[in-house]
Amino acid sequence: QILKKNILYLPTYRSKPQREYSRSTDNYLANKLFSIHDGHLKIVRETSSRITPWNFKSMGMRFIFTNEMIKLFGFGKYLTFTPNNYNGNFELLLVGTNNEKTNICDLGYGIYNLISLFLLIDIAAADIQIDYIDNKKGIFGGKYISKYSDKIVLIEEPEISLHPNYQSLLADVFFQAHHKYGLKFIVETHSEYIIRKMQYLIAKGDSDISLDDLLIYYFGNKESEDRIKKIKILEDGFLSEEFGSGFVDEATKTIFDIWTLPKRN
Repeated sequence: QILKKNILYLPTYRSKPQREYSRSTDNYLANKLFSIHDGHLKIVRETSSRITPWNFKSMGMRFIFTNEMIKLFGFGKYLTFTPNNYNGNFELLLVGTNNEKTNICDLGYGIYNLISLFLLIDIAAADIQIDYIDNKKGIFGGKYISKYSDKIVLIEEPEISLHPNYQSLLADVFFQAHHKYGLKFIVETHSEYIIRKMQYLIAKGDSDISLDDLLIYYFGNKESEDRIKKIKILEDGFLSEEFGSGFVDEATKTIFDIWTLPKRN
């Protein structure tokens, strides 16, 4: 039960975006948002203060981590949670660089997947703070205590429908969420770009992630390979072992094959 409470899960096949979300929806993220929204209102009533990561403005909910990542990726300014005062439903709207508002239904599937990931991290961060307050440990002034977090975010294929540059930036998302909120991630991926960017961030030396806590488990698909290989990213950014054939070397191999093809007249 404790493990279940501390795991947030984003599957490969995300639920479809909706133009408006209701409390009767089967959308996982929407249900979590309603839960956090209610928890926040309860805390505001009890403490008469505002807490991060939620900031209410003109009946709209603002998402701190989500909005930071939207700016990092460069596809807008921020996301708004806009309640419908008539039926209790809400909309999720992306405010663009020219202040235009777009319902998430009208965005590409890749952008929707990114927003789903960012929201899940904001939800995890809010869970941490609400749990902290419920345990009578007080409000910590908008700052998080990383060691307090037992939250694990489990994600399947976060790279789906994403441009390689965005895939690379996912590594920054995971590192920043760990730094800010102490979140732990289990990520299933086929993306070389995510791994290569992690290697770069470690080699750059400005990450507070312990090298012992950053592990890659490579699952081979050939009988000649180890079925499961444990790989570490070393302090200089290099890998303790290479991946099996057909993963990161496939593009290079294909280019070589092009060069070695017999020339046509």
